[in-house]
Amino acid sequence: MTIGYADSADGVIAGQPANTVEVRYTAVGDANLDRVVNSTDALLMARNYGAINTPAWDLGNFNFDATINLTDAQLLQKNYNTTIVAAVSAASTTPNPATTSNTTTSRTASQSSQPAQVNSTTSDQPTGQEPGSSWKGRGRGRYRFSSHIK
Repeated sequence: MTIGYADSADGVIAGQPANTVEVRYTAVGDANLDRVVNSTDALLMARNYGAINTPAWDLGNFNFDATINLTDAQLLQKNYNTTIVAAVSAASTTPNPATTSNTTTSRTASQSSQPAQVNSTTSDQPTGQEPGSSWKGRGRGRYRFSSHIK
């Protein structure tokens, strides 16, 4: 499991508000953040194969390097037909904006019969946030950061 993201400017997620970035815990190779690595993700990666200058996750850059290439295709192929199912529950709440949650993720039988445990920290006001920006929790490990550029 890893963190993937989709920029609204790329038009990958239908209905994603303008000027936002969706961030989600998902499987490597899940370009459209639907928690399933399938032909839709393979097509997104294939359409952008060979793109350079640090292309985005939602375009098929699954290893966060400077290009979409064979390495990204191999990562997608390794996780093809993987489905991620996550349940999020709050572990503790503190007076400051940061909260801690435990995420339990079950994997397909071909990966593991044991659920994986992931601890994550999210914040309503991330450090270094620019004025006019907002950080919104979306639940189930999905968050949106909106920057209102004027």
